[in-house]
Amino acid sequence: MMNRTPAAFRNPLPLLVASGVLMSLCAAALAAPEYPETAMTPKGLTLAERQWLQQNPLLPPAAVTPPPSGPVRCASEYEPMEGIILAWEGPTSWTDIVAQMAAAITTSGNALAYVGIDAVGENTTCNSRVSSFGGNTANIRYVSGANDTIWIRDYGPRYIFEGDSARPVRGIVDHSYNRPRPNDDNWDSTWSTYRKHKYYELPLIHGGGNMHLNGIGAAFATQLIVNENPGRTAAQIIDIWRQYQNINTSITLPFPTNVDITQHIDMWMYISADDAVLISDWDQNRGSTQDTICNSQAASMAGSGYRVVRVPARSIGGTHYTYTNAVMCNDIVLVPKYPTTLGATLDNLALAAWQNLCPGKTIIQINCEAIVTSAGVMHCICMHVPKHKGRVDGTGLAPTVYQRTLRGGQIIPRGGTQNIDWTADDDQAVSNVTVSLSLDGGSTWSNLATNIADSGRYVWTVPTSGPNVPNARIRVTARDAGNRTDWDPGVTNFFLGTPCVADINLDDTVDFFDYLDFVQLFATGSAAADFNADTVIDFFDYLDFVSAFAGPCQP
Repeated sequence: MMNRTPAAFRNPLPLLVASGVLMSLCAAALAAPEYPETAMTPKGLTLAERQWLQQNPLLPPAAVTPPPSGPVRCASEYEPMEGIILAWEGPTSWTDIVAQMAAAITTSGNALAYVGIDAVGENTTCNSRVSSFGGNTANIRYVSGANDTIWIRDYGPRYIFEGDSARPVRGIVDHSYNRPRPNDDNWDSTWSTYRKHKYYELPLIHGGGNMHLNGIGAAFATQLIVNENPGRTAAQIIDIWRQYQNINTSITLPFPTNVDITQHIDMWMYISADDAVLISDWDQNRGSTQDTICNSQAASMAGSGYRVVRVPARSIGGTHYTYTNAVMCNDIVLVPKYPTTLGATLDNLALAAWQNLCPGKTIIQINCEAIVTSAGVMHCICMHVPKHKGRVDGTGLAPTVYQRTLRGGQIIPRGGTQNIDWTADDDQAVSNVTVSLSLDGGSTWSNLATNIADSGRYVWTVPTSGPNVPNARIRVTARDAGNRTDWDPGVTNFFLGTPCVADINLDDTVDFFDYLDFVQLFATGSAAADFNADTVIDFFDYLDFVSAFAGPCQP
């Protein structure tokens, strides 16, 4: 079986020679792999993809974005959900599973089913099939954008909340998909445009199924993530996830590829609460590598305070039959079953395990035998969209907004322009935004721009004349169609104008408090005490400050 490491795939030379491909490879570049609409493209690499990658190795994202600037919390799968994202791809036996999932999500799950479509008539077909399984088609939202495969867990958007914890703004974190599937890899950009959620690109090659996390900052992945990013250490990868998602990730050993070709952690573990987890139990393979890994992880998490529930797992003929690859959506849990291959006994044991783990939820079993042989089931073919967390205002939810720039502490000289950036969110849509300026610390406001589009940026032309203002503030207000509003006035004041060089506390007055503040900065070795900007904090900084403090106030 293969190793999924993008930059170091196993040597396919004997296979290429045997298949007669070697001569064509030498003669000309291979054509890019194709993904017919109803093809059973597996979660793992196809032969065509392995051949393609020999000439076209995967690279980290070229357009990495800076990490979020505000406080961040990564959304868990067990908190309130607005919807579940699905892709209408593959043969009828696969889309029947998608339709059953959508039926449960749009009824008992009390959520929306967002379905990615890329062919004429797919919405009509999907509506008909979901309806045949008892779904509520009024709760389906179709997202037009090309997909290559059904495996949206691996390439879809991972949600974060950014800003004020009481009313945060949703954003998405993306990565470079660990498959040469360009439409899949670009799909998060389509989704970001569709939902107008802030988009962040990680500098990692990754498959999203190789991560599980809770809602308080603990995350888990297998060593696969290190193998996929040979230029980075485990510590560096953990730090990247911390910067973008504010999570602390523990990396476990992966399963052997002859047991599970994906090596993804979601095939053998599911976190259902801040302190509860379901882990596979290899009761027929005691002492095996996968058994050792699961037992070790169960013991480690129990020791950390988790309630651990075990559920049987089987590996038959290279297929990993998993019961942890499930989907939680509000008050329901969609759990796979395999009545023909594994039988009612194991299916019932899995049902009992999930009922033990989630006693207050409705467990819905869906037959996944048609897709499991392609290396994944329901968790692999969906992504979660958490609910908007705006305050209840009247008959609906108010928007949320996070002001990204001019949050306080800056010095903004007069003249020129200044970008005022924000991110806004709503359960429906933000209709418009107003940007306001205060010159008295927020007591009174005047509007710089009124009811403008929610573009995320306003370019402020700063007045060229006027007095120094030590307590200026910018406020961004978002409004939805129901005239509900939310605003963010930043955190502290900023200084508008040109302060005196010795005005350390930026109150537009040079006095003994500035002297005390500088002495404290100097004593602690703060970079702010580098008064002469020579990158060295020494006695010359102190002398230069005293000279400025004693002398006339010079702009």
